Amino acid sequence: MMVLARAQVGSEQLLVRPRWSGTRRLLVLASPLVVIAVGWAAAHLFTSLLGRWAWSGTELVYWGLLIGVVLAFGGQRRLAEWFAASRRSRLWLVFAVGVGLLSFPFLLLPNLGLLASIPLAILWILFAPVNAMCEELYWRGFLLDKTAGPSRWLLVAYSSAAFVAIHPIMLGVFSKAMALNVASPKNYLIFAAIVLVQAVAWSVLYLRTGSLRLPVLSHALTDLGTLSIFAFMNMVPVPGVS
Repeated sequence: MMVLARAQVGSEQLLVRPRWSGTRRLLVLASPLVVIAVGWAAAHLFTSLLGRWAWSGTELVYWGLLIGVVLAFGGQRRLAEWFAASRRSRLWLVFAVGVGLLSFPFLLLPNLGLLASIPLAILWILFAPVNAMCEELYWRGFLLDKTAGPSRWLLVAYSSAAFVAIHPIMLGVFSKAMALNVASPKNYLIFAAIVLVQAVAWSVLYLRTGSLRLPVLSHALTDLGTLSIFAFMNMVPVPGVS
């Protein structure tokens, strides 16, 4: 059963997020493993069917799965709260934008020539907010609402680790930039560390502001800065990767 309660802390009234118990709670906690497995299968399927456009089919399946899991567990009742106005938003807005812009000088600016392809540039711009909203809705909003108190930080670690893992397992099937090269793991370890820091940062943004607005903004900026679909199509040079 899902329970919502309100607690008074000083002069501020805080919403205690819903908790799950029993089988439903275990299913929620197991859902990242299902998402990763289905994402891996979809990536292999669409790589064989679509080649360099594998990302398009894979992402549609992935987004549908994320939204489907949220709706299956009653998440539609929380949408208004998840996307409500952020608390203490000024300083956190600076933090969110700062995290989102980290990759701009290292990836976007040196590869601006890729944007000469207008159709791909349009897809790149559209991809960023859609992907950010779907992923933040599931990985932060949905998963982090399932516990409260100290155990929430354990779930932040679990959710963040699973979020890191889905990049090589799913996206790494067709993207050299995100694949784990066992013979030369240095590039991937750097990439994984950056993704982990971002996942934790977006978790903190959500937990501290009570809204997914700033995590979505920061995540969308990150997807723009990393050239997302261009990287999926192996159009972004990766040091040490032929």
